[in-house]
Amino acid sequence: MKCVVTVLILAFVLGFAAPVRADEPEVVDYIVAQVNGDVITRAGYLRELKDLHEQLKLERPGKSDAEVETDYEKLKTGVLDTMIDDLLLKQKARELGIDVEAEVNERMLQVAQESNLPTKDALEQALRTQGFDLEQVRSALRKPIQQQRVLELEVVQPLVSRGGTIEQFEVARKEYLKKLREDAFVKITNATP
Repeated sequence: MKCVVTVLILAFVLGFAAPVRADEPEVVDYIVAQVNGDVITRAGYLRELKDLHEQLKLERPGKSDAEVETDYEKLKTGVLDTMIDDLLLKQKARELGIDVEAEVNERMLQVAQESNLPTKDALEQALRTQGFDLEQVRSALRKPIQQQRVLELEVVQPLVSRGGTIEQFEVARKEYLKKLREDAFVKITNATP
């Protein structure tokens, strides 16, 4: 009986929601790239492009809108490659069993203290109140920490053990990412914004 009532309530709610959705434009999301078992969606790709554009505006306050647009046009071609590299590093972190949640929590606590909030929970509540998606905030903190840990294990430590120098790191990092791509299944389907 409880199941029947739930189904009836759901049908009632959906019946009223359908006309509202009919008036809204339909946004079609699709897969832009497949990286092993994970995907990059069009919505995610467009969000990264928007973030790049906003970042350029903030970083170049003395430049005209036209100059910012020129910089954006040059840099946007590398956004999908960066997203693929980021996903490959995230997958490698998962494969290596790298858990950075303690560091993410520590960073959240640091941000709380810098913001004069007593606890991480107070920061999370303040972020929610301001309309931030908490998982997106944590993900933004998690990504560079994960990437750093993977690169330390897979690039820096072997480089140092061979007597390499920090100056050689960038070349070794690029070679490592190239090897990750060669060993991965990467299929780009449509990256047109």
